[in-house]
Amino acid sequence: MARAAGKKALKPPDFDEILGHCSETLASVECAHSGVDAAQETAGVGRAIGAAVLTLERGVTELLRSYTELDHSIQRHREGGAS
Repeated sequence: MARAAGKKALKPPDFDEILGHCSETLASVECAHSGVDAAQETAGVGRAIGAAVLTLERGVTELLRSYTELDHSIQRHREGGAS
């Protein structure tokens, strides 16, 4: 089947770029977690933000798990194995 004139071919995904974006996002969330975690040590504040700290911790854990899964899948793909 011929491509329509004027349409660009899709370039393959740049996995390194995608992982870079994920890594930057993970670093931002980890930084936010550290700030909120430190703030909960302030007298009178800890109780109010405790749930936020737990939510951020879960988010960091899940984002790291997803990043690792994506990274491993890309490595298997590059090695020619099934993902």
